[in-house]
Amino acid sequence: TDDEVIYHERLAHPALLAARARLAGPLHLLVLGGGDGLLVRELLRHEGVASVRLIDYNPEVLALAGTELVPWNESSLADHRVVVEVADAREALEKVGSFHAIFSDLTCPGSLADCGLFTRDWFRKLRSHLEPGGILSINGLSPDQTPEAYWCLYQTLRSAGLAALPGRSRIPSFADLGYGDWGFFLGSDRAITPAEVHS
Repeated sequence: TDDEVIYHERLAHPALLAARARLAGPLHLLVLGGGDGLLVRELLRHEGVASVRLIDYNPEVLALAGTELVPWNESSLADHRVVVEVADAREALEKVGSFHAIFSDLTCPGSLADCGLFTRDWFRKLRSHLEPGGILSINGLSPDQTPEAYWCLYQTLRSAGLAALPGRSRIPSFADLGYGDWGFFLGSDRAITPAEVHS
């Protein structure tokens, strides 16, 4: 909790700035994972966010979001614009429609079985649920501690037809645990320009 805001700001704001720069009208957002409500807190800070759909498979994390984590998430999941679904993202994605931005706040894979949400086919599915010009934002491992995995993720996004923009941030608690700098990626059906994220 000391520095979670660095991670969640980095996952939320560049993508929303890019979406706002290129898409007119109210924004409809999808969050995969993020059941603690911390990412949604950041998303709701932006004007023009009309709805946020959150899909998380862990009801225990969602319960914490409504109790012990309220001082940090500011009751974001209780906001009238937020719809929460307890489900596996792979199963729920087929019936959710399309969005102006999708945020993947999933735990990075620690085993082969966990890699299903980081494959070319998965990113193609996410792309199919983005409005034209929409933005995908994902956390992406450590570019200095696990550079092969970081750049593999970059290439996987590209192979799924997404223009990928890599980034990194220093998160002190992650660094203290030996993770090094933490990586993030933006993806879209067309290149994301520096001007779109620097505003």
